Amino acid sequence: MLPLNSKEYKAINKTIKYWEDNHLIDIDTSSKLRHSYERIGFDWLRLSKYAFWISLCCASLAIVSFFTSNLFAKISSALQNAASLSVISFNLFFAFIFYVYAFKLRKNHSEQRLKNESVIFIGALFTASTICFVGKFFLIANHEFSWLVLLAVLLYGVFALCFPSKLLWILTLFVLGGWFTIATNYDADYGYYDLRMNYSSKFVLLGIALVLINEITTRFNVIRCLKQFNQITSMIGLLYLFIGLWVLSIFGNCGSANTCSVAKQNELLLWSILLVISALSAILYGIKINDVIYKRFGLVFFFINLYTQYFEFFWQEINKTLFFIILGVSFWILGSKAEKMVKFFKLN
Repeated sequence: MLPLNSKEYKAINKTIKYWEDNHLIDIDTSSKLRHSYERIGFDWLRLSKYAFWISLCCASLAIVSFFTSNLFAKISSALQNAASLSVISFNLFFAFIFYVYAFKLRKNHSEQRLKNESVIFIGALFTASTICFVGKFFLIANHEFSWLVLLAVLLYGVFALCFPSKLLWILTLFVLGGWFTIATNYDADYGYYDLRMNYSSKFVLLGIALVLINEITTRFNVIRCLKQFNQITSMIGLLYLFIGLWVLSIFGNCGSANTCSVAKQNELLLWSILLVISALSAILYGIKINDVIYKRFGLVFFFINLYTQYFEFFWQEINKTLFFIILGVSFWILGSKAEKMVKFFKLN
């Protein structure tokens, strides 16, 4: 019998009852369906998920705390260059061990998905540590460090495709964001303000690029190896795009704290309008292709922008009591409309 948690059990029971009431299935069929699954008393899968996440966090903290501890500093100063080489070898060895173990685990126990992803992630941590110490040992300058970050992107991407691993692909896209900011920034004359674009503007461009690449791979059936990560690529791309636009609508395309404080209101309003247009476009496009990711991102950031602008314009302009009354009423109206929409979809 198929084990289900309480939420899944109620949902399937409700579905079967709906089919019965509308005479879509007969009583014998519904009885067979109800006897094909059972409710488990405790959601062990959720416990497993949380336990593995906590384990990965502890492993990350353990590695970071060791390499930043006084003990490691004393060992490094005593052995000097030999210590750096030994640390690189140590990290390479354990990265290799965890990748090999992950490969065998996925081959022999493919059903243990969470454990597989955890082992791969620990290998990725040792890979990142190896790259950092390579940069430190060879005294690579800051403006050349982007090549090491790019190496990390390539390694993570290759491993994500080989295993395949969704967690590693998420890490690849986040490291790609870090490389993109470093690579487009290191030779700027404006500090962190390069090509008249700050970090938020660059992330908007990166988000658009990821979304377009994802759409091309989906629609034109090219780069087939990336199709397994379509949802992840779409989510990270939209996340970069909308967070970048949201930050721009608050601070503008400024290059320092001083220029942010005197950003023109017209510029901020323009970015806010652009965010609204992007959010509505995502919602409409999501409805057109029946993609819940686009609809959710568009809806969430439409309301985030709406309430951000409300705080921006009225926090210092009106009485705080009236401010929170209006805020509360708006959420009450939003909740009422959402409840009616739920009822509408149930009836249809």
